[in-house]
Amino acid sequence: MFFEMLLVAGAVYGYRRIVKRPPASFKGTAASWRAPAAARAEASGLLGEKLTQAKLREALVWSCGTDYYLHEGPLIIEHAPGTRFPTIEIDHLAGTPFGVFIFETKNWSGSITPSENPDVLIRTTADGRTEERKSPTAQNRT
Repeated sequence: MFFEMLLVAGAVYGYRRIVKRPPASFKGTAASWRAPAAARAEASGLLGEKLTQAKLREALVWSCGTDYYLHEGPLIIEHAPGTRFPTIEIDHLAGTPFGVFIFETKNWSGSITPSENPDVLIRTTADGRTEERKSPTAQNRT
């Protein structure tokens, strides 16, 4: 019996070493923990857009009742064929009695403030570190 328990414990230990479980503090799936940083960033962006879509719908129902249109998912528009950046992606498009609104979603954390340069925003993290981020307006200007 002792030998069988030792064998099972060794198998579990070996499995955990091979699979490399995420740390206990990680909140997400093991697959997203092992995914490359670019894939995780894309997944985080998609989650942010999905959450924003739900909040926009909630706000539109509150302010417009049923008199609005909210496009589901991103919208790709080809505005400059043959150029370096021929398309633009609109994250959210809403039509209301007050006008048509375009929303750019950024899943950034921390405090976001303007800088002296209108093309740059400053992100300040919870621990006080700052970094420059390209403003969504500058990003989509092309």
